[in-house]
Amino acid sequence: MSNYLDNILNEVAKNLDISDSHYDLAESRYKSIGSWMIRENSSIRKYSPQISPQGSFNLGTIVKPHGKDNEYDIDLICSLSINKDSTTQEGIKSLVGQEVKSYFDANGFKKKPIDGRRCWTLEYSDQAKFHLDILPAIPDGTFYKSILESRSIHNTWADDAIAITDKNDPSFSSYSQEWPRSNPKGYSKWFFSRMRVRLDEQRRVLAKSIDELPDHRIKTPLQKSIQILKHHRDIMFKDDQDDKPISIIITTLAANSYNNELSISEALKNIIEAMPNYISDPEGDTRIENPVDPLENFADKWPEHPERKEKFLRKLRRQKNRRVRTGFRRG
Repeated sequence: MSNYLDNILNEVAKNLDISDSHYDLAESRYKSIGSWMIRENSSIRKYSPQISPQGSFNLGTIVKPHGKDNEYDIDLICSLSINKDSTTQEGIKSLVGQEVKSYFDANGFKKKPIDGRRCWTLEYSDQAKFHLDILPAIPDGTFYKSILESRSIHNTWADDAIAITDKNDPSFSSYSQEWPRSNPKGYSKWFFSRMRVRLDEQRRVLAKSIDELPDHRIKTPLQKSIQILKHHRDIMFKDDQDDKPISIIITTLAANSYNNELSISEALKNIIEAMPNYISDPEGDTRIENPVDPLENFADKWPEHPERKEKFLRKLRRQKNRRVRTGFRRG
């Protein structure tokens, strides 16, 4: 029975995954933007811009958009080598935006870049059905480590922290050391460390039959389980977008709960059972700690909206009772 169930779940995860053609197209487009940023006459070339993917595209947990009008959301970081002392969030946002706009002009886009709260968004008019969100950032590991050290906290991934832009931040237009921060590179390192045994094992097995094996072709039971859980989430909350659990919560709880199970059915069963154990409630303040930033709480909105926690736990209970036999059971 377990082999039969694993075959079904593996097929479900495969159907939910981004196709090779879509992956290659998205990769070629963000690399194209990266090349544009460092071209000879780029206005930001002197700041050594680096474009890199983050989020589910980078973690291998992306799922097909739910609904015919939805698009793949490809999240990118554009990191510039500039010190906080010499610029502002607004300045960084403007520098990156200038090159995004010139890329838009040079490539004949039909939709103008969107200057969002944190990112610049490029939308494509073709049938690829994805858009690129480009988040301006600067390295911030040294400053963040000093904050942790002042609180006697050690974190393995702190060196990779970045400072990011946010229009809603009070210091957006002023010189300040207190920028919003993120750490997608550190999170990616942590996430892949949670499944290192299965990842290395599958790489060895597949390398015997495939000469050049792209990393995105290797999928562990953890990544497949997250794809199925996210798909269930999309179905169950399709009419309740306000209380829909964000992907980083599902991904973090699942990765914490994963014990390098060999089969996807066993991994999914154990993950669903263990996920609530990684939700803490110190003094009634629900927390899901960012594993690479101990000061960040992914569930920071839950105390203000307690129904979100209850709906999430209810979702887990329903999935536990059904054992998530297929990824397409009705929510």
